[in-house]
Amino acid sequence: ADAEGEVSDYSLEKMAEGQARELARIDANAEELKSAWIDKLRGLAEARMRYDKEVYMSQKGATEVGWSKTANGQKTIEDYAEELMKEKEIAEAYSSVLTEIEAKRLRERKALQQQYTDAIIDSYGTTEQKIEKLTREWMAKIAALPQEYKGEAAKQMASEIQALRGKTDF
Repeated sequence: ADAEGEVSDYSLEKMAEGQARELARIDANAEELKSAWIDKLRGLAEARMRYDKEVYMSQKGATEVGWSKTANGQKTIEDYAEELMKEKEIAEAYSSVLTEIEAKRLRERKALQQQYTDAIIDSYGTTEQKIEKLTREWMAKIAALPQEYKGEAAKQMASEIQALRGKTDF
């Protein structure tokens, strides 16, 4: 019995370590996506800066020194990025993507945590926890089915739940 308990403890410990690694991977991926998106804004700001400089330099008598003395010539990439963010369309699109990246990160974390919780329920859960898990899984399956198959699927779900109820917790 002690050996079995040690194996269970070790198994749970390894599961927790795996979950921590996966959560860190999800977070790192989200940060990479955010960073790449921020770089896109920076690239757009650089393009705007180059355009302004080209327009200035196309004027008669324009020089690099003259450019550097203009208001636009004294702006940094960050200044250009701030100006871009004042444009409603750009700000909304930029914000929308960052919001979606964060929402995706949260969905992935939640799904992973549910996956690990489900694995623990499979091994150690009470009958009620197993029924809740089974119901959740069946509801997701049923939601994806065409209407004409939902009735039969609901019967199969009820049958599996009934079989679980027949087992008792010790």
